Amino acid sequence: MKRMTFIVVAMLISLASFAQAKGEKYVAGTFRGDFGTQKTTYQYDSYSNTSSEPTNTSLVVGLEYGHFVVNNLRLSVGVGVSYLGVPIEETNVRWLRNKTISYVVNPNVSYYVPLTDKLYYAPEIGASFESGSIKDELTLHNSYTTPATGWSIYAHFFALEYRVSPKVALGMAIGSFSYGSASFTMDDSWGGSIHYKVNQAKFNFNNSNIVFRYYL
Repeated sequence: MKRMTFIVVAMLISLASFAQAKGEKYVAGTFRGDFGTQKTTYQYDSYSNTSSEPTNTSLVVGLEYGHFVVNNLRLSVGVGVSYLGVPIEETNVRWLRNKTISYVVNPNVSYYVPLTDKLYYAPEIGASFESGSIKDELTLHNSYTTPATGWSIYAHFFALEYRVSPKVALGMAIGSFSYGSASFTMDDSWGGSIHYKVNQAKFNFNNSNIVFRYYL
């Protein structure tokens, strides 16, 4: 229901070597986004028609605080907000969308294995707890909103951190395994309500996350 892809990696060169030592602290910011347009051309004999429609729009913005409790072992907690817009119907003004907004708390732990003086292999495991709402646009002027909650556990098996300077690091994770559950309630046409619960286990190897960390 929600997933997004991003980004580009920039590796910078510094002159000193650094250790992930007990007592070090950092703050970090994350950003992931995905949006676009797709065109479909239908052709039959001499007749052809091209239509254009938006793809899903997704955005995640977050902040994280981390602390090394012993050398190379990091405990962190992050908070963030995510948005997912799914186009469902075109009107003469704009596309109607299903919109999901979630507020997230994300505790996690990572162990750093030095590869070079500045590059670390840093696999991460964590959990995510979400609370938000789902808004379905029925018409331009009519919609309904229902609360939604969810949780997941995850593991980033291929994750790296490059220490650019004593204060700045660049982290990247490619691919993940996750298992989670989401639940929400929707009204039916007879005046009652239907409760939905969705469980999902997922291996994902085609997404990447990038994190900029500032050491305090």
